[in-house]
Amino acid sequence: MSAWKQRVLCSSLPSAPVVAVVVNLPLDELLRLADALEPAALQLHGDESPSLVRRLKARD
Repeated sequence: MSAWKQRVLCSSLPSAPVVAVVVNLPLDELLRLADALEPAALQLHGDESPSLVRRLKARD
């Protein structure tokens, strides 16, 4: 789904936190997703390495 469609979908939801659920996305795509949607949380459901998780946390 394009970032534009994601933003439209999120903006049409009632006022509730958005959680982005992802599987095995590379770091650059995770960062783009986080920047585009500004979710309350990223929920990782793949084989993400501890290093990738640390790098995501460092962006907070």
